[in-house]
Amino acid sequence: VPVKPRDVVLDYLFLTHDHIDHTDPHSAPLIAQSNPEALVICPASSVRLMTKWGVPQSQIQTAMPGQAIEFPNFTAHVVAAHHSEDSVGFVFEFNESGSSADGP
Repeated sequence: VPVKPRDVVLDYLFLTHDHIDHTDPHSAPLIAQSNPEALVICPASSVRLMTKWGVPQSQIQTAMPGQAIEFPNFTAHVVAAHHSEDSVGFVFEFNESGSSADGP
């Protein structure tokens, strides 16, 4: 792992599906726990895993195709992904303010 999970700083963690290479039990819960104000947005299968691994339900939002999830500077449109049972993709639409982040 090129970056220690506890060293990652973020506001949002978007997970697309529950396969180990996307909802990794060794990094995803540590990243969430190290960023207690961050929101984890993911499909129901990943919600179940993240909850099982100790991430508080209050820190997780279930993403379902067709949703448009509003954030301060952008909207995340949740789209279906044909990979596993409830895989999703995210299309990000930034508002006029754009991103206030220093990096991706």
